[in-house]
This record gives sequence, structure tokens and C-alpha cells, in this order.
Amino acid sequence: MLNFSRSLQIFLRNSITFSTPLRQVKTLSPKKLKEHNTVIIVSPTCVDYKNIANFMKEHYFPNEPTCQALGVKGYTILLDQMIASLTQGLSLVAKNKTTGEIMGVALNEKTTPWDADLNDKLAVTIQCDNLKKLLHFYATLERAPNIFQKYNVSEVFEIANLAVSSHFRKKGIAKKLMIKSKEIAKKMDFEILRVDATSFYR
Repeated sequence: MLNFSRSLQIFLRNSITFSTPLRQVKTLSPKKLKEHNTVIIVSPTCVDYKNIANFMKEHYFPNEPTCQALGVKGYTILLDQMIASLTQGLSLVAKNKTTGEIMGVALNEKTTPWDADLNDKLAVTIQCDNLKKLLHFYATLERAPNIFQKYNVSEVFEIANLAVSSHFRKKGIAKKLMIKSKEIAKKMDFEILRVDATSFYR
């Protein structure tokens, strides 16, 4: 069995980080998305936070490769980080217009050069070895592209977590969330939009 350090090196070689200057990005033109009149993309309110947390536990973490590879079972700290990102007001949720059921979520956040250090500091306080390794890994992944120095920016718009319900996949919902997220980033004058794809789905 590969040790964690070796596994991390392999993962970094195979993971995908998208960090694109927004001023250079043309309007996205994906193949025509299937029309689903029941889907609406909205900004979540505090009333949605608990439902989003439950949604992520059911539809995101069970399929997230790094959590599964390390056998992380408790998601409380990770969910706390997600709730914190929700309070920034940059995230989006796809809902069924009629029932209000959550169909997908884009947890977006503003990231800064010191966020990786914060993850490392948090990891030191964790007793669970696997969760500790995961947080250190996230810190390493955050630093790897050297985005802030490369583009000379102090903050980046990041689509930190993107998830679609297992019941509603292959319907263009993730693309819609990505497109709307990009629109928010441009509207708020972010120069860079970042996506780290640990589970790259085509």
C-alpha cells in the first residue's frame, strides 16, 4: 500500500486545477443544455444552510475521492467550513422550482494567500489522523498552483465544492451552476476564478 506522502504526490499529478484570468475568458459556450423549466438557480439564505449541509453529507462526501481514500467518516469540521463559505454570500443552489428540493450546490468563496496556512493550523488541533492528513492535503493543494504570485492578486474567486444530487445528474445542472458562478465572479470584479477538480467528471 502506498504511504500517504507518495499517494499525495500521485494525486497532485493527476488532479486538475483550473485557475483562469476572468478578463481573458470568453463567454462559456457549452453544448446546448437540456431545458428543465423546473430548475432555478438562486443564492441560498441562512434558512437553507442545514438542508445544504444534509445534501452535502448525502450527495458529496460519499463520492469525494480524498475523503474516501483516507477513510474520513466524520464531516463536522468540513461542514463547518462549508457553512462559513456560505456566509460569504457567493454560493449558489439549484432547486426544483415547484417543490424546493435541492438538486445541486456550488459552494463558492473568496480565498486568500493565507488560507492554506489556516488549514494547516486547524489540522494541528485535530485528533483524527485521517482528517488531519486531509486538511494538510487541502493546504498543499491550495498552495500548489502558486496562483496569487503567478497572477499578482490578493484574492481569488473559488468554486470550492460543486455537487449535484445523484437523482438529477446528466441534466446540465452542474454546468448551469458553474456558469452562474462565473457571472458572480465577473460582477464582483474578481480577476481569477479557480476550480480544483479532485473528482473530474465529464
